Amino acid sequence: MKKQDDENNTERRRKISPNLVRLLVSLGLVLSTFGVMFLFSRFPDWFFPWYRDVSRTLLTWISTVMSVLPFALWEFLIVLLALGIVITLIIVIIRRRRFFMWLTSILLIASIIFAVFTDVWGLDHYAPELHEELGLEIRQYTKDELKKAAAYYVDRAAELAKEVPRDENGLLDRSNYKEWLVTAGKSYEKISEEMPVFRGSKVPVKESLLFWKALSYMGITGIFVDVTAESTVNPDAFVSSLPFTMCHEAAHRLTIAGEDEANFAAFLAASSSDDLIFRYSAYYSASIYVYNALYKADAGAARALWTPEREQLRLDYDAAGNHYEKYEGKVQEVSDKINDTYLKTYSEPSGVQSYGEAADYLIAWYLKEYAQK
Repeated sequence: MKKQDDENNTERRRKISPNLVRLLVSLGLVLSTFGVMFLFSRFPDWFFPWYRDVSRTLLTWISTVMSVLPFALWEFLIVLLALGIVITLIIVIIRRRRFFMWLTSILLIASIIFAVFTDVWGLDHYAPELHEELGLEIRQYTKDELKKAAAYYVDRAAELAKEVPRDENGLLDRSNYKEWLVTAGKSYEKISEEMPVFRGSKVPVKESLLFWKALSYMGITGIFVDVTAESTVNPDAFVSSLPFTMCHEAAHRLTIAGEDEANFAAFLAASSSDDLIFRYSAYYSASIYVYNALYKADAGAARALWTPEREQLRLDYDAAGNHYEKYEGKVQEVSDKINDTYLKTYSEPSGVQSYGEAADYLIAWYLKEYAQK
C-alpha cells in the first residue's frame, strides 16, 4: 500500500505544469519586488546609506567590465531579445501549439528584468534627498529671489556663450565630441573630494549607436541602463546641452536616481570642469531651468532678461527649439506618458515634471554660494 501511495505522489508531481511554475515564479518575483519597494519607501532609514553603498559598488564594478566594449551593450541585448521574442512567436504560430509556454516564458523574463533593475539601482529612488546630503535648503522662494537667480544663471551662460568655439553654423563646435564622453565619465572626480555622495565609476559615457533616432522621436536625450551600468547619451541631442546630458547620465551611475537631482549633479560636475565647453553647457542648461521657472511666475520679468549682450545665448535657445521641433508628435507624447508612469512608480510624484524641479536646487545653490557675494 505504501508503494502505491509513493507512486501516486510521484505521478502528481510529474503532472505539475512547467507553465504554471513559470507563471507562479513570475508572480512571486513581481510581488516580492513591489514589496521591497514598499518597504524602502516607508522605512528608508532601515536601508540607507548601506544600500546605496552596495548599489554604487556593484554599478562601478559592472561599468568597469562594460567599459572594455566601445558600444552600449544594452542596445544589442534589446535587439537580440526582440528577435528572440518574434522568432519564437512565429514558430509557435506555425506549429499551432505551446503558446502558453511561450507566454509564460516571456513573463518570466520580464519579471526577472524588473526585479534586477529594481534591486540593483531602482531602489536608489528612495534614498534621502540630495539637498539633505549637501546641506541645501529647498523651500518656497520669493519672486525677487527667483528673478535674481535667473539673472545670475542667464548672465553666466551668456558670458560663456561668447567664449566657446563655434562651427560655421554658429553652433557649439562638437569636433571633440568623442573626448566629451571621456570627460563626462570623470566629471565627478573633482567635486567628490568635498561631496562623497558623488564617488563612484569614472569610465566614459557611451553614445547610442542603434536607437538614437528612435530616442529623438521619443524625446529622450540620454538613458541609463543599470543591468549593464551603461550611461548612454543620444548624440542627436542639441549640442549645447550634450556635455550636461552626459554628466546627467553619469550621475545616475553614481546612484543619483532622481531626475531633478541628476540634473543638479550634472550642473555641479560640468560647471566645475576645466573644459570651457562643459562649463558653458552647465550654465546653458541651468539657465533654461531657472528661466522657465521665472517665466511661469512672471513672464514679463523673464522676457526682460533678453538684453542685447545676451543675444548669442538667445540664439542658442532658438536653435535648440528648432532642433527638437521636428521630433514632436504622438511618439513623444506616448513616451512621456510611459516615463511619467515609471517615475511615479518609483516615488517621484511629479513624474516627468521632476526634470524641471532642478530649478529648486539651482536657486538654493545660488542663494547659498553667490547671493551674498
